Amino acid sequence: MKQIASETLNIKNPSKKSPFYNRIVLIDFLRGLFLCFVFIDHILWDILYFFPMWAKGDVNSPLYIIGHLTADYWNSSFRAIIQFIGLATFVLLSGISCAFSKNNSKRTIRMVGLFLGIAVITNLANAFMPAGSVINFNVIAVIACSVLIYTFFENKSLKIIVAFSLILFLFYLLILPELYQAFKDEPVLVWPLWSPDANSVIVNDKFYNQADYMSLFPFILFFFLGVFISKTYYKDKSKHMGHHYKGLKPICFLGRHSFIFYICHQLVFLGIFYLIGLAF
Repeated sequence: MKQIASETLNIKNPSKKSPFYNRIVLIDFLRGLFLCFVFIDHILWDILYFFPMWAKGDVNSPLYIIGHLTADYWNSSFRAIIQFIGLATFVLLSGISCAFSKNNSKRTIRMVGLFLGIAVITNLANAFMPAGSVINFNVIAVIACSVLIYTFFENKSLKIIVAFSLILFLFYLLILPELYQAFKDEPVLVWPLWSPDANSVIVNDKFYNQADYMSLFPFILFFFLGVFISKTYYKDKSKHMGHHYKGLKPICFLGRHSFIFYICHQLVFLGIFYLIGLAF
């Protein structure tokens, strides 16, 4: 029976030198799958941005038509739902992984440095080439803040972590909307926590677009849900390690190096589209 189950799932035991040996493959796979959706989503945005520009105002051009069909997807409720599910899953997986880490302080410093660097670079770029591409708070910032908060609780009991998660939930449900209303004239003071409009902030009657914006709430709740799963279902993580699934190596590779791919992929895509544009 064990042999049949193993053949059905296509599972095999890797050597200790394999990168799968000390990994939970399901987490790597889901994280890699999330990145695949991000790649598709951002490629569609690039099509939306470049194709109409390449069409040079010709509304009958296939490039113009494809670009505006992409706009239908980009502004659809379907994309909003898929995006929320994907981001929530990615943050939840980060919470699971964070509970495995032996040095969350180091992870926090690295991620804070990354998101501050992204914010500085995009603001400088936007100052010279205004395109509404400023990134001041995104998924990396959310995870960095979540990990930073978790470092104060990682050695606490599960009951304390659950109690703190409940406090966060009540803050999000009851206090945060009131806080936003109290600062409605200066929303920039609270938009990292939460904003009704996910991609913009209005200050002094001026409208500011933010690319890749993501608020801390409600996603920090998914992060602590991941911590809870890690400390319960994955309490004995050795039971879930030491196996990998045939045919999933490329996606798992993406998952193992998710932050590198997340940071670099759009720069690569934009470079490719720019080179293609030179041909037109």
